[in-house]
Amino acid sequence: MTVVANINRNKGLLLWAFMLVILITAPVARGQMPTSLSLVGKREGIGRNSEAVFRIQIGTGATGAAFGIAYKLPSWPTPALVQGSPLSISAVNFTGSLSYRPARSPLVPKPLLKRKDVCSRRGTSPFATSFWIEVPANSSAQLELRGRSVHPYWPQTKFELAFSTFDTDEPSAPRNPLGSVSVPPIGLSGTHITMRVPRQKSAARKSAARRMTPEVVGRTDPPLRFERISIRAVRPSPTGDVSLSLWGKSVPSAVPLGSVLTDRAGDFRIPSQAFPFEGRYAIIARSPARGNIAADWNCGAFF
Repeated sequence: MTVVANINRNKGLLLWAFMLVILITAPVARGQMPTSLSLVGKREGIGRNSEAVFRIQIGTGATGAAFGIAYKLPSWPTPALVQGSPLSISAVNFTGSLSYRPARSPLVPKPLLKRKDVCSRRGTSPFATSFWIEVPANSSAQLELRGRSVHPYWPQTKFELAFSTFDTDEPSAPRNPLGSVSVPPIGLSGTHITMRVPRQKSAARKSAARRMTPEVVGRTDPPLRFERISIRAVRPSPTGDVSLSLWGKSVPSAVPLGSVLTDRAGDFRIPSQAFPFEGRYAIIARSPARGNIAADWNCGAFF
């Protein structure tokens, strides 16, 4: 039995080594940068139907072009831990004599780090964030990325893509900054709700004999004066983050906590109250729609 096990293990090692040799010796696309490369951005449509359009215009000389291009999505304008981007790529199109494909990814993806106390305000996209592009000699072509807003945007939100290029289609190829292009805000404007637990209250809360929510102070930007803010406690996901989609779900771990009224400056306070569950929770606050500002929500105050 031991001999058979060793033989099978050796076969597995030989197969893995053979596959690794194939991957290492596979041809790597090496490139030639185009003679001209420019970025153009614009907004199309209005309101919830608006889109961000980013175009990469390419011109080639006698040798043609084969190169990689990558883009980075913008982040939410907050120092707090908010995962995701206000922009999601919804379509990739091209015109002219151009071929493109997703650039090569690392053989072993980077492990996802478990981060606590993080709000998830993101969308999904079926498209890669880097491409390998080939254009024949003496021609012009255009690659177009179209993006849509994921959630209502906050003040100071940037709808901007940062582009870089690389000359070898391999995961370790260095990225060379190309430039950034931005468009006017798209989608609906929302309210950035921030919440925190006053530091001087933390010791008193921990000494409480029964399970309590923390006292929380919050602020709305732009200020919503004398407006009702709805409050709910939700359990974070196994990865440690809180998705805003939990607001509309009827799950046992989502606990309504009532509502509070903002003052003339748009600030509010959530008093401490008895809580029926044990374990890690976070508070989601939701603002109503007002005028041209859409209903919006954010999480914070983990307890």
